[in-house]
Amino acid sequence: MYLIRKATLNDAVLLGNLGAQTFTDAYAANNTKEDLEVYLNKSFSAAQMESELKNPHTTYYLCFDGDLAMGYLKLNLHEACEAFEGDNAIELQRIYVTKEYYRKKAGNVLMQFALEQSIQNAFEYLWLGVWKENYRALAFYQAWGFETIGERSFKVGSKIYEDFYLRKKI
Repeated sequence: MYLIRKATLNDAVLLGNLGAQTFTDAYAANNTKEDLEVYLNKSFSAAQMESELKNPHTTYYLCFDGDLAMGYLKLNLHEACEAFEGDNAIELQRIYVTKEYYRKKAGNVLMQFALEQSIQNAFEYLWLGVWKENYRALAFYQAWGFETIGERSFKVGSKIYEDFYLRKKI
């Protein structure tokens, strides 16, 4: 049984380490060591995590298996998506589990939790961006009923990736 709890400022280092680990698990094979390092240092430093945890429009949740933090998600409240009109949307900016938890339903537990948070906060849409070539993630989101609504570019170090915007009506 997995336990999900809201991350606090005291979790900044844990969250940064987990974010760096899960991003590396998912994308190391598609990036140079240098590009990956630039992105991880920018996105998952303790200072960056503290800043994001202090943001009233951003909420992180950690997922545990016993005492082991093995996944997390990040929700951005009222974050507009350039691919569709409407202010009543919440962004699922990150949802990750460590590779040891792939295919162990942890992602499903986190997604269900994200949807519950969206409903509790009366949002109309949950949206996200995902790399076009992340077929495992795309299949996961499609199984949850997300639809493709647009595209964007996403930079990791010096490399530009093409992402899809996906959304789900809640």
